[in-house]
Amino acid sequence: MTVLAPIRRRLRTLRRATLVVALAGVAVWIRPPDADGSTDGQTVRFAEVAPIVEQRCATCHSGSSAPNGARLETPEEIAAQAAAIERVAVLTKVMPLGNATGMTDEERELLGRWIREGASTE
Repeated sequence: MTVLAPIRRRLRTLRRATLVVALAGVAVWIRPPDADGSTDGQTVRFAEVAPIVEQRCATCHSGSSAPNGARLETPEEIAAQAAAIERVAVLTKVMPLGNATGMTDEERELLGRWIREGASTE
């Protein structure tokens, strides 16, 4: 046994401990606020997000002129576009374009919660 053996063992133990702490930190960082992803225990209903989509999105995303065919007029169309809505209105905030319709951060959060909860139209 060399003089360096105990030092090497300590370094290995330190590396393992650092890895465990880092993984625990990532797990805490990525977990939703509650098990269902909501912040107050209340499920977001479609009736709460429908007016947001109608006022902030459907002004452009309706009829045959809807950009990229992304119509947001019916509950089914809105639910079908949930992933895209989350990406462009909640995460990147590039929509509404230039925030022309004045979507608030609270409205974005509510949309995001509805989508994380499964984007139910009921």
